[in-house]
Parts: sequence; structure tokens; C-alpha cells
Amino acid sequence: MMTGRGWISVFCGSSSGTHLEYTTAAWLLGQEIARRGYGLLYGGSDLGLMGEVSFAAYLRGSKVRGVISRLNSQLRFSQKNKTLDSTPCPLR
Repeated sequence: MMTGRGWISVFCGSSSGTHLEYTTAAWLLGQEIARRGYGLLYGGSDLGLMGEVSFAAYLRGSKVRGVISRLNSQLRFSQKNKTLDSTPCPLR
């Protein structure tokens, strides 16, 4: 549960790749961020490793905020799960 300790930024791949251990590590990182009471600021996608980190943190009660470029937002790389806060930024 988020206790107001601050935010941790995580920017990683929007692909899971072929190594299951990376996906597992991303999920565990999200859980640990939430367990320690931090919010997560991340790359805004629900795909790949970014999706794993963000969803795991969210399920454990962490506040989650995504930052994504308007272009990627329009190309549908942003959250399918709109309960997470993904904010387009003015980057191209």
C-alpha cells in the first residue's frame, strides 16, 4: 500500500523478449516497489516489461503514473487498463 514515501521511476522494454527471468524480475520489482510504500513512475505502456512492473505495483496497492509521448499514446502503446494513470507528454 502506498504510504507516501515518494516515487521510483522505471523505464524498461515494452517487449518481454525471450527470457522469462526478465519478465519475472519485472513483476517482482513492481511488487517490491509497492511493498516498500513507493509510487511508480514508468514509461506508460501496458506492454512487455513495463506492463509487468506497472501491473504488479498496481495490484499491490501502489500509485502508478505512466508518462508516454503523444505519438505512442495515439499508436496505442498506452494503458488498456485505464485504472492506471497514463499521461501523454509533449514529446514527439
